[in-house]
Amino acid sequence: HLAHGSFDEKIIEYLLERKISLDQKNPAGETVADRAIEQGDFKKMMFYADRGANLAGKYQSALVSGIVRGEKDMVSWALD
Repeated sequence: HLAHGSFDEKIIEYLLERKISLDQKNPAGETVADRAIEQGDFKKMMFYADRGANLAGKYQSALVSGIVRGEKDMVSWALD
């Protein structure tokens, strides 16, 4: 989750090589994909999805976040 905060792709890739799960939850119960969706950051969300993050059941929150933040790609993804 710290690597998500700075979004250092090299560190995230290194952690993935070490078998760190993208679906691990922080103390608030959020995954890194949840945080990306909450922030309306489609690029980060897809970065995690492309590397195996589980996005099942996150369509509604992605839709709302995309609408609120004006992120058209996230809205399109949520509706497809």
